[in-house]
Amino acid sequence: MQTVYFPTAKPTLAITTGSDAAVCGDCKCRPIVGGWCYLNHMQLNQQHQKFMRGGYPRWDELSKFERRHVNRLREVFISRLGKWGDPASDKSVIPFMTEYGRCLGYTHQWDKPQHQDLQPSCMASVDDPLEYGRANDMGWRTFRTKLESDPLLSNEIICPYPKVQCVDCGMCDGKDSKFKKNIAVNAHGVRYKVNRYKEYRTQLELPVV
Repeated sequence: MQTVYFPTAKPTLAITTGSDAAVCGDCKCRPIVGGWCYLNHMQLNQQHQKFMRGGYPRWDELSKFERRHVNRLREVFISRLGKWGDPASDKSVIPFMTEYGRCLGYTHQWDKPQHQDLQPSCMASVDDPLEYGRANDMGWRTFRTKLESDPLLSNEIICPYPKVQCVDCGMCDGKDSKFKKNIAVNAHGVRYKVNRYKEYRTQLELPVV
C-alpha cells in the first residue's frame, strides 16, 4: 500500500504548470525545473479524477463499521508515504499511518527547520555526497541517489531492490528503524531522466564517470 498526495490540478497538468509544488515543495526532482522524478504521472490521472469527485471517503466521515475495515492497516505494510508528493506536504496523516507498524517514507524537505519532526519516520532523500553529509550531521538517515560508478559512502549500503522487495526489507523507515545504515540507489529509469541527474551532478562540479 502507498499513499498519494494530490494537488488540485491533475498530475500531468500540475507537473507542467508548477502547481505540483503544493505537494512536492521545492524538490529539485520536479519535471518543471528539469528534474529526474521517476514517477509516471499519467498513471495517476485516473486516481486523481476519482479523488476530486469524492470517490475516496474522508477519515472523519467514515462510519464505525467502515473504520473497522480501516483497522486492517494493522495487517498492511505501508511501502511508501508519498508515492507522489512529499510527506511534509501533509504531516497530519502520518501519526495515523505509522501507528500501525512499519511505514516507509522519503522527504526532500529534510533541510527545512519545520520538518525535522519527520526524522523518526522518513529518510532524507539526498542527491549528492554534500547533501549526504549535511543530512547526517542534522541527524537524518539518508536515501541517496548516485551514479552506478560512484562508490558507496561511509555507513552506506546499496538498496537491495528488486532482489529484495520493500515489504521484506523495510530498512527505509527513518531514524526510529532498527537499521542504522544509510541507503543508496543507482539512478535508474528512462534514459533521459538518468541524463538529467548526470547534468545535475555536472553543475555541482562533482565527478561524473
